[in-house]
Amino acid sequence: MNSCLLFLLAFIITSSAQPNCSHQPDELRFLFMASNGSSFNSFSSLLGVDIALERINSNSSILPNFTLSYSNAADSQCLRTPSLSAFLSQRIAPCSNFLAVIGSGCSVATDPVAEIGPFWGLSHISFASSSVHLRDRDRFKNYFQIYASENNYIPGIASIMTFYGWSRVVIITEKVTLFTETEETLFELLTTKSVNATRIDFESDDNPADIPNLFPENERIFFLNMWEPKARQVICEAYKRGYTDRTKYGWILYGWYSNAWWNLRSKNTTVTCTNEQLYSVLNGALAVQQYPINTNVTKTAIGNLSYSEFYELYDARLADNVSYPSHAYLESTYVAHMSYDATWTLALALDRTARRIAGGQDPVPECSGTLTPLDQWDNTISTTSCLIRYELGRTSFEGLTGNVSFDDDGIRHNSPTRIYQIRNNEQQLVARWFEDNFVYLNNESTETVFPDGVPSDGTPIRIVSTFHLSLVVIFYTISFAGLVFCIICLVFTFYFRNKKLIKLISPNLNYFIIAGTSMVFLSIFLRIFPFDTSDEERFKKTRLLLCYISLYLDFIGYTIAFGTILSKMWRIYYIFHNPSPNKKILTDWHLIGLILLITAGMVAILIIGLATLA
Repeated sequence: MNSCLLFLLAFIITSSAQPNCSHQPDELRFLFMASNGSSFNSFSSLLGVDIALERINSNSSILPNFTLSYSNAADSQCLRTPSLSAFLSQRIAPCSNFLAVIGSGCSVATDPVAEIGPFWGLSHISFASSSVHLRDRDRFKNYFQIYASENNYIPGIASIMTFYGWSRVVIITEKVTLFTETEETLFELLTTKSVNATRIDFESDDNPADIPNLFPENERIFFLNMWEPKARQVICEAYKRGYTDRTKYGWILYGWYSNAWWNLRSKNTTVTCTNEQLYSVLNGALAVQQYPINTNVTKTAIGNLSYSEFYELYDARLADNVSYPSHAYLESTYVAHMSYDATWTLALALDRTARRIAGGQDPVPECSGTLTPLDQWDNTISTTSCLIRYELGRTSFEGLTGNVSFDDDGIRHNSPTRIYQIRNNEQQLVARWFEDNFVYLNNESTETVFPDGVPSDGTPIRIVSTFHLSLVVIFYTISFAGLVFCIICLVFTFYFRNKKLIKLISPNLNYFIIAGTSMVFLSIFLRIFPFDTSDEERFKKTRLLLCYISLYLDFIGYTIAFGTILSKMWRIYYIFHNPSPNKKILTDWHLIGLILLITAGMVAILIIGLATLA
């Protein structure tokens, strides 16, 4: 249904286009599109396109009979509708005649343009989009992508979880197509790896401070799946909620944010934290960078330019707004060198197409019909447009981003995922992942990445305090036998309490001795009982209470039992050393009072001691 509507729209626009427009016969034009002033600002990539065009047009071996340029630079605003509107405005503009599109910035803006472009035979080369659904060749027939797909590094993120033994993670996602697709794919992959993922989604207009469950209780590992500005807000909220201990919390982020993105610009009014406060949360965080890049930044690439030389030119031009008066608010972007490679990709494909046409060669089997010279391009689906698409698919050269080539879906071939760590106020390369292999780089190790230990994922650690089975059997047997013996003595004493012989040994005091020894035997059961600390709060409130009870039973029982025995011995001593007929008689109740006084003293000592420890 969508395809039919797009076809109808394309037909109407094409029918209403103004005829008899003239342009330089040797000029080949394309439309440049990027997002300007949005959450993902890539418009300054136009400078990378200019640098590439200067080298292409000055190279006599590339498109020798043509000049390559862009017809206009349109702002996609990183939004679907404005992007489509900007494209159609350029398409129906008087004398507008471009044979390809380079852009359109972020994935959501690229989607509609890449889908409708083939109705005019247009090829589309993206340098900043990476959404998973753009791999759909049935929808995006002429689409090619310099930026590697999200699918390229989702396994890399999962490998971080498994490598560090994390079985729980919170995925905090901004509700944008690019990120929701990543979230879904990552969630499914983590499920297969037995990693429990909690998903927290919010709208782009939401304030993280208003999301009460932004950081679920007892969770320790967080993956921020969002644009850079929103990531700042989330990290600021994390600081306010006390998530600053790198030994306790782990953060995983995108590595394609701008350099030192936590350092706020003066115009930023959405974040209320200082640079230092943001860094206090991010210190030790891991950042995943999935796009290809030459590890040797001084290596000369296509156009006789290295990565470092390119950015010297780029930064110089970025500072010179006089040369670009209509774009005075250009901001630096990390994808500028990708737009350079995208421009070269188009130039090389057009060059091969032009040579095939000039040589009178037949079109490839995929493209039947008669080839039309490039300077007679008329924005229709033709054999020439098919050949341009074919030649784009055959692209292979060494660019600033590494080897540029595409798979059958027009997506950049996979490359190793690089893992950085934020430390010393910058991102430092520490590891890479490729084809299920996680390898440390630059002499890094787990000890250097996490010198204070790998943060726990929040999974309760099961610590069970146990004794050897043989000791448990022995102690339980003795304690049980002791308790049985105490019960027998209690029954015997109570049953024969009125017998003369039993009366002579003070049955009331015997009850205290039996109670004290029973408490000691019972404390043994509690003392060697296995304690499970998997639930920290429950352990503190219940299990730890058993330990305190066993301690009280042990000391109080010992005091009562031996206190009673010693009091009975003291009464015998008192009787034989005071033979006077007028001596004061010590009854059982006198001794019981003495025993209770001694026991109260022991209880006081225990309470004071435990209070001091607490």
